[in-house]
Amino acid sequence: MLLRTGRKGPIARWTVRVSKPPVKPILRCTAGARNKLMEDAVNWSARTIESSFNDTAITETSFLEWQSASYHSCLAHRLPQVRDMTRSSLRIDEPLDEYLTALLPEEPAVLVRLREETSRLEAASMQIGWEQARCMTFLLRCLGARNTIEVGVFTGYSTLITALALPDTGRIVACDINREWTGIAQKYWREAGVENKIDLRIGPAADTLDGMLANGNAESFDFAFIDADKTGYDGYYERCLTLLRPGGLIAIDNALWDGSVANTDDNSEDTKAIRALNEKISRDPRVEAYLAPIGDGVHLAWKR
Repeated sequence: MLLRTGRKGPIARWTVRVSKPPVKPILRCTAGARNKLMEDAVNWSARTIESSFNDTAITETSFLEWQSASYHSCLAHRLPQVRDMTRSSLRIDEPLDEYLTALLPEEPAVLVRLREETSRLEAASMQIGWEQARCMTFLLRCLGARNTIEVGVFTGYSTLITALALPDTGRIVACDINREWTGIAQKYWREAGVENKIDLRIGPAADTLDGMLANGNAESFDFAFIDADKTGYDGYYERCLTLLRPGGLIAIDNALWDGSVANTDDNSEDTKAIRALNEKISRDPRVEAYLAPIGDGVHLAWKR
């Protein structure tokens, strides 16, 4: 902090008071807080001239010239460090993962049995885990969801999670093309007593969603979960966004694609499709978005 300790006028005596480095402002810095960060950083960097400025008469103009130079120096050299600090997240190692898992409520027996049967399938890795399922339950209940869409059912684990979170009057339009996998799903839906909430539609999801739009169902759904063919993701996103009410939420699974989205050498059709949609959603003015690093990545888009 710079304090005027002498007389007023074009020449005045200034004293630099050195305070602690602005650690807290840096840690909570966002792009919108750039100017505040720079102001704090300049004040902090004043310590470098304490010995020469303390008890020395200088002009206010000279100090402002030095302050401007310090500002641009901070801009050039300190901001990369700040970005690195704000970007880092706590790494989840095995002990911490076990701690978090221990805090989850017990997985219902019907879900355990469904997950175990699915694990024997060749495509078992397509199923979401219990941690992600709990996150979905939390989101659905926060939304007060009643009407939802699911694009890609597989063996019905995520559909069952959704049905259990909905009220008795809730319903799910569940889209898939595979009768064998959805046959497994229906068995567990019946066992859980939620089959009446689920409207299973076998056929291309794009056609099902287009039919719903043609029937005047725009803005009538609270939530949509997309976990199907990756090259179709953009089309599913657009259709679901139209079907969603303002304040509704879309959750798109596999948004990190096992890390492939950050691998510039991976240009498979699936990876390119997910990467492109992630970038599109992050800049889409129609939604508030957050790519949550849970499971294989869940891109959340809340409709404005």
